[in-house]
Amino acid sequence: MNMTKAKTDDEVSPELEKVCADVAALKRDLAAALAHLKSGTINGTPSLADQLADTAAGLSGDIAALRDRGVKSLGEHIEKQPLISVLIAFATGLLVSRIISR
Repeated sequence: MNMTKAKTDDEVSPELEKVCADVAALKRDLAAALAHLKSGTINGTPSLADQLADTAAGLSGDIAALRDRGVKSLGEHIEKQPLISVLIAFATGLLVSRIISR
């Protein structure tokens, strides 16, 4: 047996009014946020997108520098100890082939 009781119009109206008020508040907040974003880009202050682009450009430069240092260091290690480097490469290849074949 279903014991739920249908809500009357008196019970639904206050809930509906609360939902309408929440939707109206969301519309106001969204309009205010958009206006703030527009004014920030119009007034010449850097927007969030510009700041993120600058940060990403700086990070990509740092990553490139780290990569270059790592490649240089690896090259020096191979030049100093070529036999060990070949054995490490062979062992790594063997291990990867065993993992892949399973």
